[in-house]
Amino acid sequence: MKFAIGSNNLFQMGLVDTISNLIWLQCQNCQNCYKQDFPIFDPSKSTSFQNVPCSSDACGAIPNPYCTEDICQYQVKYASGGVSSGGVARDTFSLSPGALSLTSQLSNSLLNKFSYCLVPAYAATNDIVSILNFGDHALVSGPDTVSTPLKYGPNGDLYYLTLEGVSVGGGKMIELEADLKADATNDQGNIIIDLGTTLTFLPEGLYEALESELVSRINSERVYSPTSQLKLCYKSSPNSIEVPILTAHFTGANIVLNRDNTFLTVKDDVVCLAIAPSPSPSVYGNIAMRNFLVGIDRDKNVVSFMPTDCSKRQ
Repeated sequence: MKFAIGSNNLFQMGLVDTISNLIWLQCQNCQNCYKQDFPIFDPSKSTSFQNVPCSSDACGAIPNPYCTEDICQYQVKYASGGVSSGGVARDTFSLSPGALSLTSQLSNSLLNKFSYCLVPAYAATNDIVSILNFGDHALVSGPDTVSTPLKYGPNGDLYYLTLEGVSVGGGKMIELEADLKADATNDQGNIIIDLGTTLTFLPEGLYEALESELVSRINSERVYSPTSQLKLCYKSSPNSIEVPILTAHFTGANIVLNRDNTFLTVKDDVVCLAIAPSPSPSVYGNIAMRNFLVGIDRDKNVVSFMPTDCSKRQ
């Protein structure tokens, strides 16, 4: 999404991230900077920019803060392995439930409900974009809508769901290991739902059983993965590979995932499963949510899913 920051209204393009409480962006003199199309933010040109001191309540609300010359510092680690770190300033933005996020700061207003509809990468253009709605515009309803309880995890600062298992092609559900089921009985959920993570990460045992079932059902030529994170890859064009549907079984909601939700193109003739094993934590990523209208209601503590052609919700 496009937003402006600072007194000089410098526009930036940001990724809506439901796993982080802070907005972070590159500033002038950043280290290991990546290339971006928009101008890099220069704090010295914004009269509203203020560093957050280490003694402030805002700094204390950040997980594991540290200090440099009395300026509060943060570090965010993502399931994909990425890391962002740096100084904390007064402007923050996120859609997570943590104490510093915009949804918490405005908890009595329209931001307690939001929804999004993610357009697949191949369908996105300047005129066809993913949609983010707030308040009454975030309603998710329809004959195919399913809902599951929204949980907040062991620390109360992330959005969690309770995954019971997965099934392939309408077959028997592959259940989670017993120790992960115990997480569900603690009423904290056992898988993060995160708009900012691309892949879905599952416990290693569940992933191995899922991969084995897929291998037995897919007839295409298997090839080595071009990346260490993706384990199951085939030689095929994205439109020609035939794969079975997958169903993610959450408490009270079965989400049917087609090829666009489960495989991604990594080269012209190579497609890979967009699900990977991870010892911890489990994450339900954004590829699995494409072409679903997903609504998060913090008042009712539910997450709703409705299959949707997101390219038509403009």
